[in-house]
Amino acid sequence: MWIVDIDLQPHVIYRYTSTDGVHFSNKQAVGQSSPYYPWHINTMTYPGKSAICALLIMYSNEGFTGNLHLATANNYTDNFTVQSSPLLKLKDSSCPTHEDALLYRSAGIFSDDGKLLKLWIPAQDTLGAWTVFYTQATEKNGVWKVGEFTTPRAPLMTINNTQYLYTPKQWMLSQGDSPKNHGVKREINEVWDIKQVTHQK
Repeated sequence: MWIVDIDLQPHVIYRYTSTDGVHFSNKQAVGQSSPYYPWHINTMTYPGKSAICALLIMYSNEGFTGNLHLATANNYTDNFTVQSSPLLKLKDSSCPTHEDALLYRSAGIFSDDGKLLKLWIPAQDTLGAWTVFYTQATEKNGVWKVGEFTTPRAPLMTINNTQYLYTPKQWMLSQGDSPKNHGVKREINEVWDIKQVTHQK
């Protein structure tokens, strides 16, 4: 398990190990190659390899970079090498009807053949509202990058006042996804820990 310790300045990535998935120990600091500092991390495995990939939101002394970064470690004991160019730049994530001001802790998974990186990305707009969109990244010449959006935002649904990210199979197929995909329905708070705040008037 990899986490970012935000009590330290600058923030540090720590790795813990567990034999039962409940009790974690053997805390080890993990380095990363970027001049920026980590804010959020979410790790993934790459199919058929021991490599660990990480989605990173990062910041500098001037504030958040605003971009989503991809890092790789050859195995779970190695430091992370952050890709030189962002996986997704903030300015490229906006659409004509929605301007993003911040990208946040994202979730991702590689396709079985390792050719697609499927991404669910929370984004805050300039008015402070949060949405979540789905997109895909591909690799070219060793660099992973999000391509052109075919649909700006993944659908959201609300059940009993609880927001869900709902990406049905038909919608994902329209994005060029595998026919084996069955779609995704996950509670927003469960995946990204976005807290809903109600202001009393």
